[in-house]
Amino acid sequence: MRKALAPLAVLPVLAAMLPAQGSLHMLLGFAGDNTNSVNSVPIAGMYDQVDRNGKTDPNTAELFGFLRKVYSVNGGNGAFIYDEQHIIENGDISFYVADAGDGYILKCVDSNANGIIEDSEATIFTQFGTSRTFGPNTLSVVNVAGKVVVYTALDSRNTSRPIGIYRSEDKNNDGDASDAGETVKLLDSASALTFPGKAGTVTLARDDWQRIRTVPKFNRFFAFNNGSASTAPAADAFCYFGFEEAAGTLTKHSVFFNPSKLNGLPANADITSGALEDLDITFIDQTTMQSNYFNGFLFAEVDEDGDRRTLPAYYFTNTYGAKRSFGSKNVAGKELQGVVLRGVDKNLDGDLQDAGEVTVFFNGSGNDLKGGAIGTSKTVSWTDPTRGPVTTIEGFVTGLAEGEGVVYLLVENGSRDGVMALIDKNGNNVIETGEVEVLYETPSPFPPVFSSQFGPYSLELHAIDRSLVVDPLPTGAVPFGTGKCTTLSGLRPLFSVAGGVPTIGNQNLLLEMKRGNPNVASLLFVGASKSLLLGTIPLPFALDPIGVVGCNQLVSNELIFATLNGASGAASLPLPLPNDPKLKGLKLFMQWWSQDSQANPAQWVTSNGLEFTVQ
Repeated sequence: MRKALAPLAVLPVLAAMLPAQGSLHMLLGFAGDNTNSVNSVPIAGMYDQVDRNGKTDPNTAELFGFLRKVYSVNGGNGAFIYDEQHIIENGDISFYVADAGDGYILKCVDSNANGIIEDSEATIFTQFGTSRTFGPNTLSVVNVAGKVVVYTALDSRNTSRPIGIYRSEDKNNDGDASDAGETVKLLDSASALTFPGKAGTVTLARDDWQRIRTVPKFNRFFAFNNGSASTAPAADAFCYFGFEEAAGTLTKHSVFFNPSKLNGLPANADITSGALEDLDITFIDQTTMQSNYFNGFLFAEVDEDGDRRTLPAYYFTNTYGAKRSFGSKNVAGKELQGVVLRGVDKNLDGDLQDAGEVTVFFNGSGNDLKGGAIGTSKTVSWTDPTRGPVTTIEGFVTGLAEGEGVVYLLVENGSRDGVMALIDKNGNNVIETGEVEVLYETPSPFPPVFSSQFGPYSLELHAIDRSLVVDPLPTGAVPFGTGKCTTLSGLRPLFSVAGGVPTIGNQNLLLEMKRGNPNVASLLFVGASKSLLLGTIPLPFALDPIGVVGCNQLVSNELIFATLNGASGAASLPLPLPNDPKLKGLKLFMQWWSQDSQANPAQWVTSNGLEFTVQ
């Protein structure tokens, strides 16, 4: 046994170091094989898991099928995934997904902790309509008194399905919100909500909802009511409205952030004064030869404690593109494509309408802009893998995400869809030259996770802290069992592996633990058995007698290694494998313990187990 375990003696005691890139999900259209294969999937995952160089290599396992089950038939066009949000639920992470193909809201949980969503792990939470619904396009999730509530916003593109903003809750704990009284309408245009306007009262008369997000800290959600480009846009168009509700009854409504001067509502104070650039664009309709006006700042994300780790930070960006039919120029002739705004409700009055609350965070437009309280927003330069040094995005933004304090843009340019990371390295709330990285570009021919005809057909992007999810486990790494107990965060610790397949000679392997507490000790148990502890005690073994109450020991303990969790709560230890053919077939069983001062008298929690076989 000593000989078999000897290669693990190279494990040092060190602090956990994880790659900078978070876990990203690209939400796709025309996903339709319905076979849980790697081809034409609804959600593609992107991790820097193999070479850990801070980027996703699309020709390796770093680009993979995360969600593979396709529910929507959609007249043969398959699933169209427009939004995804995640939340802690029952000790795990639940992903809620909006599929606009046939109106589904899906609930996905990686129950077996292998890093992908199996067919059985994706279930229908609720449905709006039945076929070719063209919605919902957006959803958000929040925990209300221990129960997950899903808010869904639906536009009026298809009047045969529900329209408006809905609240869904699994009240009878059967795994869905499809039973009577579980999905209820909160509001729509028929509610005739009124708001103080620039000249009298403005009534909410349209349902063109394109984005909805929650602010858990303040029990609030907000949604963008879109509009059409025209010579005279509607009074209630192009505005983020804020709402509060209790048990399905709307209790408050107001203007949350108005980025437009085109509607009948007061614009943000800095837009009105001219301190912040005019965010509306204008173009000539080639049929009528009249000037049309439009505002496309319809993407929004929330970093719940993104401002000094205290207040939420809000990010907004637009759909403009210099090469799109409506262009990207405002009335002053300034290009606005690739502009990201940052908002903070500094006076805590429930909106982003006051002076100094919204500034330009990233200027990817190629020209200087009025940035609000920061003054002039200088154009930023970065290196594009194909174009070299650039100061403008190519194409237009089709997705916005935030995770681990990094803001991500999904950029569509017709042939090389890409993902950009905006990393505020110096913490001054402005992205400057040197703080932009291109993490991914779609190659040609298209990787098999995408539609062979349409490519990625990327619709949106979602980010989740890498410390919360398991990387897709490689061949030779099989999870088993459960440690049962949860940490202070309410999550069960999980075993993960990075660095590729555990083949002989692989020097890049990392054994990881996800979902621990920050800056505490962790132990890695390595054993030869998952059936017996100390040769006689059957496994799994309940650890209650030694004070680790509610937790299980899953493996024998021939070797134990110590390390320290990082600030994210994750731990890792390297496992470089010698290039020795005798190691092929070596099987080990592993489990993590991690400190938690509130978990039980012994102050430890345990992870699931991993069966590790050298290839």
